[in-house]
Amino acid sequence: MQVEIVAGTEGKALYINDYRVTGPKPWAGGTVIASFDVPQEELKCALERSLMKNCEAHTRVESPGLCSVCLVEERDKLQKAMRK
Repeated sequence: MQVEIVAGTEGKALYINDYRVTGPKPWAGGTVIASFDVPQEELKCALERSLMKNCEAHTRVESPGLCSVCLVEERDKLQKAMRK
């Protein structure tokens, strides 16, 4: 996956595979100031670890966000409830 930091007149933006994740749109193109090739699995694992830190079920601390394990569990509960 291609991860880039693009600087524009209004600030910096983060792009993953040409999709702007955060930051202002760099009107008139902007300039790529950093570019990384990141294996998809490594990026996925890093995001899941970050989400897991915020997950109540894993940290026992009240904070927003659920890890992928909890999201799957919640989805399964909802699907079972809908079948009834």
